[in-house]
Amino acid sequence: MICLVCSDFPRSLIIETVKTLPLAGRDNQVSAKTGHDLLFEQYDIEKLQGAVCIFFFYAEFMEQVRTLFMETAASTTLNINEQCSLKLIYSGISNLISRLRPVANPLPHAEAILEILIVKCESQAAETLKTTPLCLVSDLTPFLSGHTISYLEFCQGLITSQTIMKEIYEPNYT
Repeated sequence: MICLVCSDFPRSLIIETVKTLPLAGRDNQVSAKTGHDLLFEQYDIEKLQGAVCIFFFYAEFMEQVRTLFMETAASTTLNINEQCSLKLIYSGISNLISRLRPVANPLPHAEAILEILIVKCESQAAETLKTTPLCLVSDLTPFLSGHTISYLEFCQGLITSQTIMKEIYEPNYT
């Protein structure tokens, strides 16, 4: 639909975006189709809207994260289901954000990324995040050891993150 309304919108961005979206009416099941065939699947409109916003708003960041997942998996191609170490992914993303922050491109905050990653940890970590009014990053990073996440799970976490969506729709430029 976006490509029809706005013909110069990058079709490749839409294809990369929908690769990680669950199909409408199916719990976290992504399409087995590839390339342009993905554009003819049915997706939940809210998730599609959120995903397009994230992949478009954070385009450079998402490309770097994609590369990070490939490097962490020691692969030359991205397997969106391959599990990677949470601790390595967080460390890589945190370094990436620090390195890219001076550039004018929009980036999510490292704390918002940690919120997404911590969900993959034991329930004690997620409970600490919910019950403690002020959590320091240093208090939560030890929970990341021994756990894994895939690129698919990371992207789906971004799409469902209220913090990330708020950063996009209500940016704070201070």
